[in-house]
Amino acid sequence: MRSALLVLSIILLPVNAHAAVLDFESFTPGERLFPPITENGFWVGGHLESFDSQHPAYTGSTALLSKLPVVVIKRVDNEAFTVESLDLVPYAFEQSPLVTLTGYRSDGSRVTSTAFRLAPVASGSSFELVRFRLDPSFADLAYLGMQTEDGGSQFDNVVFRDVPEPAPLLLLATALGSVAARRRRAMMGTCVPGPETIEELT
Repeated sequence: MRSALLVLSIILLPVNAHAAVLDFESFTPGERLFPPITENGFWVGGHLESFDSQHPAYTGSTALLSKLPVVVIKRVDNEAFTVESLDLVPYAFEQSPLVTLTGYRSDGSRVTSTAFRLAPVASGSSFELVRFRLDPSFADLAYLGMQTEDGGSQFDNVVFRDVPEPAPLLLLATALGSVAARRRRAMMGTCVPGPETIEELT
């Protein structure tokens, strides 16, 4: 019973992972930003700015755009992270930019890039952000690169999920091994294997 409670308590341990969202609401729409900027524990590099509410391409939120073709995002503490999704929209009418996301892991390997072709916004229409979800390979990243071609894009609501720390899983495996060993000893009673049994095991 005690062993079962131990295993259950380990299973119920909170995993050290949490979601984080970059919505850039800590900045003022129309503000020119000097990179790198930081928000919610993440670092964003690029020639960044946002449109104010009077601009025709204003999305209704503090979406960021970069005058440079590449934006880099990573955690301030350099820990690994997982990217789940982000919102994108062009920053000019009648443009259909290609946005390529590439994740780099801490061991130097590169995740296969994913590219999104954004639908153009017709002249006079409103700019509405569209959510794009990334596949599970964008996990355990050291940093994320975003490159835009054939025009420019605005991005917002970047959703991350930290990679869970393995400590609780290791504790669980240790506990299960301990329970199994205790059960084997209980089944064997007081029998102690002699030299012949040890020879057979080796």
